[in-house]
Amino acid sequence: MCTTLANVSDDQLHPLTTDWLTGPSPRVRETTIRLAAALDAETALDVLRTHAPDNNPDMNAALAETLLIHAMNAPDAVLGMLQDWATHPDPPDWIIGEVLSGSWAAASSDTVLSLLEQLAQSPPAVRKVLKALIRHGEEAAVQTRLAAWQAGADPALQSIADTFNPDLD
Repeated sequence: MCTTLANVSDDQLHPLTTDWLTGPSPRVRETTIRLAAALDAETALDVLRTHAPDNNPDMNAALAETLLIHAMNAPDAVLGMLQDWATHPDPPDWIIGEVLSGSWAAASSDTVLSLLEQLAQSPPAVRKVLKALIRHGEEAAVQTRLAAWQAGADPALQSIADTFNPDLD
């Protein structure tokens, strides 16, 4: 008898995916992260919370893609996860930048811009998200925040604000 994902409930997959994410094989972990895209948002985010981003670029790309998929249905939950990661001593800035560059983030531009302040030590990720927000219609919000950064006390944010050019970045 052949079983497809269409015949397996999220309740059945959740324990398996949790086990697979803690296994030794990077390929199985990456596949599991991609599989989480087929789960409902709540279950998928529960699964993804058990996996911290790491130095494997394929896994990080899979994680960003899966979070982008679920950001459409659960934007607050995805933002919360990204905010948690942004507070780590070595945040996964590439993943955060990839996910926040999606069109969904424009609906939460104030929250996204506040989150970017925590990534000031990673100007490429910040610039990427700023450019995406402008592309998705949030130029006024970006310009207001850039002006605040220029006037603020954080030298990293001042530098980003002083040098940001959406046509060049």
